[in-house]
Amino acid sequence: MRLVLSVCGLSLALAVTVAACGGGDGESIDSASPEPPPAAAEASGETGGAEGTAPEPGGDAPTETAATSEATDPPAEGGLYGELVTCELETVPSQVPLDGGIVHVDRLPDGFVYNSTPASQGPHGDDWLRWGIYEEPVPELNVVHNLEHGGITVQYGPEVPDESVAAVAAWYLEDPNAVLVAPYEGLGADIALAAWTVDDIDQGADAVYRSSEGNVLRCTGFDERAFSEFREGFRGRAPERVPIDQMPPGS
Repeated sequence: MRLVLSVCGLSLALAVTVAACGGGDGESIDSASPEPPPAAAEASGETGGAEGTAPEPGGDAPTETAATSEATDPPAEGGLYGELVTCELETVPSQVPLDGGIVHVDRLPDGFVYNSTPASQGPHGDDWLRWGIYEEPVPELNVVHNLEHGGITVQYGPEVPDESVAAVAAWYLEDPNAVLVAPYEGLGADIALAAWTVDDIDQGADAVYRSSEGNVLRCTGFDERAFSEFREGFRGRAPERVPIDQMPPGS
């Protein structure tokens, strides 16, 4: 199965599968001739997958308080349409390990609800998703495993304009390692970035997970500066710190 990112006349064909927790050799990235429209892609695994294509795109870490910022690119007033973009950072406590020291699960326990929208930490499946851009929503049970490795997710609601989705795709391509972009039904017109972080990994596994936190930056639109600050400030700080350069698109 293949995920094709087609941006500004450049098409990158990426193999898309769900990786086993033990890792493995990633699929090679093949060049493909640019042919609109972008081809569909699928991600699959034991717990399910998602289909997706890349849309056509046209520091300091954020503080733990509500923040209002304006995009630095024209128009000067703010976002893509000159509107003011507001971003709010939420930090939530760890929900793992579960009883018995469990972190990986086949399915979420009865009654369990992630304490942020979208999920930013917590119990998750054995499989993670290939890094890249997806056209359809992806399983949270797998996405949280991506966060555990130190990546970030960028998810957007169904009411986000196509122009903003394209802007997110262009931003992603500037520094795509350990970044996953996908729709999320529960976000409305907002865009949310998520990361799982912990300050001290030189302690026992149980203590690492208990002291970890989930982080969600929820914005009313695309803000390049706020998105880049989140990527620089939170990527690579998770309980399992896979080197960022070992998580390129398609891996």
